[in-house]
Amino acid sequence: MGRHSAKGLKRFAGPARAGASSTVADIQLVLHDRVLLLRCCAALALPFAVFFAIIVALGKVHDWALLIFAPMVLAGVLLGWQLDRAYASQSARNQSARNQSGRDKPAVVPPIVVQPIVVQPIVVQPIVDQPADAADIAAPAAVTADE
Repeated sequence: MGRHSAKGLKRFAGPARAGASSTVADIQLVLHDRVLLLRCCAALALPFAVFFAIIVALGKVHDWALLIFAPMVLAGVLLGWQLDRAYASQSARNQSARNQSGRDKPAVVPPIVVQPIVVQPIVVQPIVDQPADAADIAAPAAVTADE
């Protein structure tokens, strides 16, 4: 069962369930499973670390396109693989729970409480160019022939 199936969305309660996109379902799944969150972070970071070490070892640091593009594609593949595995195991758990209980009732997960991010505005003061006073400019020391 793929991650874009309707059965995977039944587990989640809340406003994202009605018209949920696969991205919303992916985020909800990752936020509700700490182990999956760590696996996804590792799937994103590991390709960049490995490719950076290989490129430094080969001395091809100037090939920045290879340093960015190749790990980004690999990270996307690894992340999708982790999410597909999580949806498959979730589907198997839901199926076994239905078989044991004898009724078709989805598991209820509490909705995510999102805390607002408070951003303080930055006050930018303009710099006024003021002419320098004669006292602010120190005259260079006189150079003598003795030095």
